[in-house]
Amino acid sequence: MTILNKEILLTQFDHIQSRKIKVIYHNLIGRKTVSNLFWSLRYGLLSWRHVFPGLSKQKFYESVSSLKSNFIMFANEEVLSKDNNLKLKQTIDQLFPEKNRQICQYCNINELIELLLLTIQALSEKSYGESSYLPLSASNYNRQLVHYWYQKNDTAFLINSVKNTLFDWLNSISELDATVFTSKLVGYNHPGYVNNVIADQLNIPIQYIDLIQLNNWCGLIKYICTNGGILATLINILMKKDILSSSTKKSLILLKKGYSINTILQLQKIKLSTFNEHILESAILLPFKKFNYDQFINSDLLHNLIKIEPSNIDKWDYKLAKKELKINFFIFRLSQIYLTKQKYEN
Repeated sequence: MTILNKEILLTQFDHIQSRKIKVIYHNLIGRKTVSNLFWSLRYGLLSWRHVFPGLSKQKFYESVSSLKSNFIMFANEEVLSKDNNLKLKQTIDQLFPEKNRQICQYCNINELIELLLLTIQALSEKSYGESSYLPLSASNYNRQLVHYWYQKNDTAFLINSVKNTLFDWLNSISELDATVFTSKLVGYNHPGYVNNVIADQLNIPIQYIDLIQLNNWCGLIKYICTNGGILATLINILMKKDILSSSTKKSLILLKKGYSINTILQLQKIKLSTFNEHILESAILLPFKKFNYDQFINSDLLHNLIKIEPSNIDKWDYKLAKKELKINFFIFRLSQIYLTKQKYEN
């Protein structure tokens, strides 16, 4: 299971911006409400969405509480009081860059790591003719996937193909990352080393081992998805093809085809409020230039909003906008999303 350590947790907070703990938790486990997506966008944390799908609420809050005395002052919202968080964020981003983190939005990373560990162990043992080994702990579903995959393909072909994929990928990453990855694998006559042994051998802080390995797994999964091959036929079973929910994607497709909102509501058998949520989800998760904001908001509206609201979008007041501009909450929120993404993604 992916592990949330103190260093990663600290990067979720900021020394200037107030951030709600529950939003951070829900983002890390991948909860997909529009409200949570919006605030995760405002916090600049969307790339961390669903990176820790198995994180329990109790464990998370215990981790936050353990930082209380040194790093966080508690109020209704939490504020990082250390001014060195930028340096820490830079370190974390180097060890686990956003380009690799984002793969977690397309899968349950814990399930995929478990599946690949089991697959690599089995191939390693079989390549030496060993059949009586003790398999790693895994869900029945993953065990069945690996078993079916083996039954469907020639063993010698699997061993060669997977070995080539792993070697090609390992040659594309740093020597340190490759050493950490292979050191923790379990296979024939290789039980997998614990973190303190690896940290001592490589002379790196022990708290970064799990982070480096998580980055390795995300990088490998991304590599497999990009390059295809026999491993892709295995992991694609657990991968989502789209970052949007199926109902949201359908609403967006119908909208792009020119259907009116009323027609979309009838075809989808949904309420207007649900359609609005689909649009907001799309605006948040899609790249800025891939969403057509002009269908809903215009420059005059944005100008008027900027004129009456504070410069900090976090502090915008819907009641004020409703009173002065006679707009609904959907348009208000979409305008906030537009201005946020325009600033950081355009």
